[in-house]
Parts: sequence; C-alpha cells; structure tokens
Amino acid sequence: MSDTTEQRPDPRQRDSRESPRTRLSVSVRVEMSGTHIAGNTRDVSERGVMLVTDEPIPVTVEYLDGDQPVSRRGRVVRVQRLAGEALGIAIAFEGDADADE
Repeated sequence: MSDTTEQRPDPRQRDSRESPRTRLSVSVRVEMSGTHIAGNTRDVSERGVMLVTDEPIPVTVEYLDGDQPVSRRGRVVRVQRLAGEALGIAIAFEGDADADE
C-alpha cells in the first residue's frame, strides 16, 4: 500500500476531539509485550494514531476458578471507550479451556 497524506480532517471527526486528525495511510509495525502487529495507519493526530490490521492481537487471560488458577489464550476482538479513561476490551478465547491449561 502506498503512503498518502491529505491535509484535511477526517470526516468522522467529532468536535470534541482534543487534536485534529489527518488522514494518513502508511505501513507500521506495533510492538506489544514482545508481539509485533503489522498494519497501516488510517489517521494520525498529535495524541495518537488509528491502526488498521487484519492480524490477530494475541493475549493471555489469567483468573481464578475457585482456588484453581486458569490461563486462557485468546485474541482481542473489540476495544470500546467506557466512562472517563476506562476501556472495555473484548477477548475471544481460542480452543477450549482444558486445552489452554
């Protein structure tokens, strides 16, 4: 994909944005806890970037089932802004619980 820049704000931009967004499509690689995700930017601002990727974002979820620790592999399927700075992160488990332990 070629690198292109337009100097107009994203039409989906809301007036409440702290920094104006600029449409920009460039190839990027993001590192998260040792895992690299490749994708392209959709838009950028002084405060951040929107990454578009078709690569799964792998995670491990650990919790207690009664007194037993459980570790499940999965992938991020959605991120949603909640109240204030809080984020809701939806994770789809891969395989069954017995296979991950």
